[in-house]
Amino acid sequence: MTRFLVKFVKYWYLYLIPLLLIPTAATVYGLRKETVYESNATIYVQTNTFLKDFQSQDENVYATKAQNVADAMSQLLQSPSFLASVAQDSPSLNSQYGLDHPGNTAGQDVAVARISGNITVSANNTRNIVFVTAADRSTRQVAQELAGAVITEFVAFYANKELDTLKAAQDFYGKQLADINDKVTADSKAVSDYQKQHPEVLTLAGANDPTWVELKNQLVADQATQTSIQSNVQSVAQAMAAANSGTSYDLKPLDSPSLPKSPTVKVSKALVYLIGALVGVLALLAIIAGVQTKLDRKVYNRGDVEGILDRLEWDPTAIEVMPVISMRGGRGSIKWEDRENSPVPALMTPVLASLPRPTGRRLRSGTTQAPRRESRSGPTSEQGSYVDDEP
Repeated sequence: MTRFLVKFVKYWYLYLIPLLLIPTAATVYGLRKETVYESNATIYVQTNTFLKDFQSQDENVYATKAQNVADAMSQLLQSPSFLASVAQDSPSLNSQYGLDHPGNTAGQDVAVARISGNITVSANNTRNIVFVTAADRSTRQVAQELAGAVITEFVAFYANKELDTLKAAQDFYGKQLADINDKVTADSKAVSDYQKQHPEVLTLAGANDPTWVELKNQLVADQATQTSIQSNVQSVAQAMAAANSGTSYDLKPLDSPSLPKSPTVKVSKALVYLIGALVGVLALLAIIAGVQTKLDRKVYNRGDVEGILDRLEWDPTAIEVMPVISMRGGRGSIKWEDRENSPVPALMTPVLASLPRPTGRRLRSGTTQAPRRESRSGPTSEQGSYVDDEP
């Protein structure tokens, strides 16, 4: 790790160039790319009471109706065919890429690539409002057209999808209406028959006949039910007529798409380019420092020395200590009084003779000054020619 840090920090001043230039260039590019025109619109989602028992199995029962619509719209925006329909419904894109021609697949692909990812929808925890945002990097007109086109296409798609629900509701309420009609007819006959058998019920005194009162109440209740079911049948018929024409009974465009006044900068997305550039530069510098570390053979710490000794299979503890002459003696040394009887001077003489002699230092005057010999205080001059005492 020490070796890597040394290599990484050694040329820090050279690293400043890519660290400053590359992230700056990436930030400028991100700001230009994420500067767009945004158009906003809203859709009102209503829940008809006559269809509350016919909720689609694809919907989340724990979410609001608006959230379910937003989720369905988000999934549909991932379809290239749906995006092609949206682009074709935009006058500017339609004329620019020639989308009216069925065989122009290349133009459709370019248009889909242009608008893909530029349309977002959300419910923002609302119960009945869906927010639609369309963006375009070129013109504000295209952004406004996209917001309107995606609402138009989605409402038509949603209305076509609702036909299955409406057909099921039509069959359900049709059967209920037939049953309640039969029941009302039977109730009317029962009231009429009882009245014929007991004409006194038409008088004030006989109006409180319990059987008569019960028959009349049953007829009134069934007639109310009949009226409610007839209303549902009529609503289903109207909804089916609207769905067949491409109009949803649940979705109503609320706020028209706005015309952007000025471009908007998506700072959060632009920061992604900066962070990505920084990570990339640091990774590149780390790779360079790693390569230099592998090629480095210098010694930096004790671990490097131990590694060298291990490769050489050399045990430094096997080296014997050379005796040194000392005035006071000490471990691994010879006392001054025993220097004449010691074999060290004889052994060290050829070694000292082979060492290079210090050269004289040339003075400014041009003369040569002999090397100075360190002198020590002592009784004789011979003491200065020996090694300093060990502490």
